Amino acid sequence: PIGYFYTVMFWHELTRTDHPDILKWLLHVKLWWIPALFALPVLVAIGVRMRSRSISKGDGIYPAVLFAVFTTGLSTMALQIALLFSFQSIYGFVYEMVGLIIAMFMGGLALGTFIANRYVTDKANLRTLSFVQAFIALIAVLIALALPLAASVRSPAVVFLIFSTFTFFGGLINGVDFPLATSCCMAINKNAEKSTGLVYGVELFGACLGAVFASVVIAPILGIIACCLFAGIANASAFIVVFMGKKAYV
Repeated sequence: PIGYFYTVMFWHELTRTDHPDILKWLLHVKLWWIPALFALPVLVAIGVRMRSRSISKGDGIYPAVLFAVFTTGLSTMALQIALLFSFQSIYGFVYEMVGLIIAMFMGGLALGTFIANRYVTDKANLRTLSFVQAFIALIAVLIALALPLAASVRSPAVVFLIFSTFTFFGGLINGVDFPLATSCCMAINKNAEKSTGLVYGVELFGACLGAVFASVVIAPILGIIACCLFAGIANASAFIVVFMGKKAYV
């Protein structure tokens, strides 16, 4: 990833000499900025809990649910970028298999949505939503630990199986999260259309930022494993925010 980042810097200097060199500034990004960034919403959640008596239940829980949705889209896309970069580095030619990998993600997404709608009886449950965030963080950490081991695998078929499995479970947990978050929003505003559209839009916005941050900044400068840590920290903070939001109004 750092190779194409330097290539982008080179072409930027050739073609955009009248613009400030933002790319050089990005080289100074530090790993500790990630936990510092996601500490902010946790501090806000602590403040909300301390003032829970003066804040309505909807005003306190609604932002927590939307933050969980945002981090789910953010971390899921960051993990997919990390997996694609790793797969290209190990397998050698990502474009030959990228369609199948994306299909595995979509399959997991569909199955996760089906499971949540079919088997989760109390979807508007903040405890369940918070545990889903914790599970996404756990998956991100497991992927970070497994990627160096996957690099030692020599069989292309096994490599594809490993990355397909990671991608499938990433889509699965994302699919589970969406109906739960939508149901939590519906329990507050009592409007199905507004809740679904808002949750979908917030998740897409998070996914967009996750793709930009992971592909342009985190993976090239901090490393592929840092993408997984970015996703894990994001959802760990979402777990804390949602869990504290629940506790504040029990």
